[in-house]
Amino acid sequence: MILFDSFRQELATTGRAWGGWTVTIYDSIGGVSSVRVVVDKFYGRVLNDPQWAHYFAGVADIDKLKSHQRSFIAAAIGGPEIYQGRDMGAAHATLGITARTSMRS
Repeated sequence: MILFDSFRQELATTGRAWGGWTVTIYDSIGGVSSVRVVVDKFYGRVLNDPQWAHYFAGVADIDKLKSHQRSFIAAAIGGPEIYQGRDMGAAHATLGITARTSMRS
């Protein structure tokens, strides 16, 4: 979590300087509404993709998962959200996803 916090802090303070304000990536892409669209499109694709859909078969609450994803992305790109979920390694450890898994044939 310390590494993620450090990463988030760095991103939040290294945006473009504009009129004395720091503009984060989060701000420059349109904030919460843009993050919501990206997450919705991502899950729309993976849930309908035979290569990836089975990883989500046991997820009882996709809306909760989307909420976690939105918080993670927003926090990572300098938004005000605080991500309080597990780190990515722990969250995906039991899924058996490998580098080879993510490659398309």
